[in-house]
Order: sequence, then structure tokens, then C-alpha cells
Amino acid sequence: MAIWALSVTLVSTLLALTLASLSAAVISRRQRRRRAAGFFHPYTNDGGGGERVLWCAVRAVQEDNPDLDCAVYTGDDASPQSLAARALDRFGVKLLRPPQVIHLSRRKWIDERTYPHFTMIGQSLAHNSAGPKMDIVLEEDGRRTGFLASDKEEYADAILEILKMPESERLAIVAAARKRAQRFSEQKFYEDFKAAIRPIICGSSAPS
Repeated sequence: MAIWALSVTLVSTLLALTLASLSAAVISRRQRRRRAAGFFHPYTNDGGGGERVLWCAVRAVQEDNPDLDCAVYTGDDASPQSLAARALDRFGVKLLRPPQVIHLSRRKWIDERTYPHFTMIGQSLAHNSAGPKMDIVLEEDGRRTGFLASDKEEYADAILEILKMPESERLAIVAAARKRAQRFSEQKFYEDFKAAIRPIICGSSAPS
């Protein structure tokens, strides 16, 4: 009986030590795990204002958080080096280091050609207040850049107008909106974007 009891004690001790070792290893790996900021941008080679905003945002995060990795979710066949080179060559945005790339395999689900009318609604309709009203959804070269609405009736009317609009007219609004977007200061974007994300990133790194 004494030998049996001793054997049970030894086995229990070994199991306890093994579990403790495994737990310590898991905790250690979690503590070493690097945080990252992810950017969902399925089209990283469209050359439009949205792509410029992407690289300005990545640069802003890198400047404010040098140790934070940045990852771009894209459906394009791109590498970290090619994206960093594109940001510099096409937009003059020099990233502090190439971003990580995570490839999307189901980009067609969000392709604008799948939802042509509803994509246009999301791009051109904004609330009639603050930025959209003051300096975003304004005419550019005499052309409309979008729609403003304040209540559900106005939103419904705008949506119906967009749905009934000829394709050529919708494309003209898109072109005018893109041209107007070029007016906004890049430095102002950096400042506002950093101020907006700083509480999120800094807050997530604070000890619980």
C-alpha cells in the first residue's frame, strides 16, 4: 500500500508539474504575441482617393506607434514590398516599413459590380450636418458630388433618386466627388486620424 500511495503521489506530482509547465508556456507565448493594426482594403491598386487614404492611415499609425505592426487585407496579388513601393511612387507616401499582407480569397462578395446600385447609395449619401454639409458634399465644377439627408423621408427620397438615375449620371457624381476629395489637406488628415485612433490603440495596450 505504501508503494502504491508513493506511486500515485509521484504521478500526481509529475502531472501537476507538466500542466504548470504547459500553462507557463501558453502564458509566455501570449505575452510575446505582437499587437497589430489591420486595414481592410480589398482593392490596393485602384489608384483612387481611397487608396491614398489607406497609405496615409498606415503611415499615421506607424508614426504614432513605431512598434505596432500594420497588416493590410487585400484581394490583390501584392507583396509587402510592392505595396510600400506603390504608396511611395504613386502617392508620395513613404511608409516607415512595408505592411504585412493578408490575402482575401472571397473579394467578389464585396465587388461593386455585384451590387452596383447599393454601392452607389453608400458612397454618395451622407447626413446633412457637420463635415458633409460644410465642405464635403458640395458641388465641384458645377457638378453634384452626392446627396444629403436629415430624416428617414429624405433618405428614402435620395435612395429612390439614385436607383432611378442613369448609369452615366451616377458615374459623373463619382468623378466629381473624387475630384473634390483632392482638396483636403493631407497634414490635416494625419492629425485628425491620429487623434481618433490614439484612444483605441493606447487603451488596448493598457494593463487590465
